Amino acid sequence: MPPAYRIAVVESDDLMRQLIVQWLAEAGHTVTVAQPGTLAGLQVDLVIANVSSPRSAAPLVRRLKALQHVPLIVLSARLGRGQGTSAPLIGQLGAAAVLPKPFTHGELMQAVETAMG
Repeated sequence: MPPAYRIAVVESDDLMRQLIVQWLAEAGHTVTVAQPGTLAGLQVDLVIANVSSPRSAAPLVRRLKALQHVPLIVLSARLGRGQGTSAPLIGQLGAAAVLPKPFTHGELMQAVETAMG
């Protein structure tokens, strides 16, 4: 069985947040729903955060990484699957993984495994 992690989820869409929390909890992880400003005091192993657009991603990622020195998975509906690989964006942002929405349960679990690997 894979290890369980403490994961903070920063997602403003209620349905998406509920689904992410459900999938992570079913996998045995401890999940905390957070806002960027509430991350500072949390003891977590990983942050999963939605960004509204690629342009807004860099400032948010810098802010999140300043608050939490843990791996970060970036989610965005604006990073479509048809836009090529997310590898350059991962490097630019310093994120462990970038997941375009919509994503599958398997893709989320793989991103968590990659980020924590």
